[in-house]
Amino acid sequence: MPVPTDEPLLIEVWSDVVCPFCYIGKTNLENALKQWRPDANVQISLKSYLLNPDLKTDTLRPFDAYLAEIKGLEVSDVRRMNQRVTQMAQQAGLEFHMEQIVLANAFRAHQLLKFAASFGKQSEVLGKLFAANFSEGKNIDDPTLLASVAETSGLSSPDFQQAVQSGRYIPDINSDMEEAQRLGISSVPYFVFNRQFAIGGAQETAVFLKFLQEKFH
Repeated sequence: MPVPTDEPLLIEVWSDVVCPFCYIGKTNLENALKQWRPDANVQISLKSYLLNPDLKTDTLRPFDAYLAEIKGLEVSDVRRMNQRVTQMAQQAGLEFHMEQIVLANAFRAHQLLKFAASFGKQSEVLGKLFAANFSEGKNIDDPTLLASVAETSGLSSPDFQQAVQSGRYIPDINSDMEEAQRLGISSVPYFVFNRQFAIGGAQETAVFLKFLQEKFH
């Protein structure tokens, strides 16, 4: 039975800044929401999920060589796989340059997302981090880049740097990871609607739209 949408619709999204499918899924969900009900009262809460929390940032190591090693594939296979992901991104209106990706730990970027959430800028900042990683070939673990993202989003770079130094948002990130484990989330993106329904993966806009039309009215 559809759920009335005169009440706020809470969408919790577990994602990682270094996950291309999370960028595609976020974009497709936002497009579906615009087509579904532009005036709907929707609150999106972004949750942290680190696919590889122990990864060491290495600006000299090719991303495709890293993927080949951890997946047990040939580099040529990885490049074909990345081409398919790039085509998925194009269908969502995104431009990926995966050959330029910098191998970077995402933990500091997730701290920026938590900082941004306090000012209602989380989605905007995540979009900029995704673009920096997948479209611009920038190091998302670089404090200078993160400071720039903060400033261009209307946030205080010194305040963010102080928060990182104090470790203020580490408990929040760990809490998101623990919650994901309790909910049985083992891959991202993962979308939870009003704690009643869930969708996993980078679904197409049409899939999200159909889901919203069937589950909510």
